Amino acid sequence: MEAKATNIAGMLAEAKETRREWEALTVPTRRVAIAADLELRRRYPDRVIAPLRSAEPPAGVVGEPAWSVPPRSEV
Repeated sequence: MEAKATNIAGMLAEAKETRREWEALTVPTRRVAIAADLELRRRYPDRVIAPLRSAEPPAGVVGEPAWSVPPRSEV
């Protein structure tokens, strides 16, 4: 049980580090995007802007993580 917890903690630490790296690499791009959005809304306050839509496939289609699939019941 302890080995499994250690393994999961290591995986989570790796994911946290990857997220931190992604965040550091994308800061300039995200700041420019936010500034552009604010400027658009300042110049055209009455314009209706459609919300962004994800380009990702819906959940459960392709590449879904194994841990999100419920275990098969044994018959």
